[in-house]
Amino acid sequence: MTSVPTSGGAPAQQRGLRLDPDQPRVLHVEGDVDVHAVLRLAEARGSDRLTLGRDLAAAGVREAELTRATFIDSSVIALLLAVSSHQPHGRLSLRGANGSPLMALEASRVQPMFDLVDVGPAL
Repeated sequence: MTSVPTSGGAPAQQRGLRLDPDQPRVLHVEGDVDVHAVLRLAEARGSDRLTLGRDLAAAGVREAELTRATFIDSSVIALLLAVSSHQPHGRLSLRGANGSPLMALEASRVQPMFDLVDVGPAL
């Protein structure tokens, strides 16, 4: 995982979409996440936006951790749907969706396509 220095000189964790080598089955969604984060992850994995979901599912991603997400746009929802649709057994689990990200999922009416775990309140 990369870090960037803050104004105080201490490193701050990168936000967006990330895969932690210690948790290869979990896609971490942190902070405000939009199409730019999707494109960065696709590029880092040698993929493109259209095949990233399939590639993540094939790599073993079975859960998306949204506890630290504060905003997701339609490109993130599309990525989560793509990962879910390529699961070998069942659906992608979304853990900790709350606030604005949960509201975006509810407004899109896509919750039935995921297994929601430890969901908090929407805004």
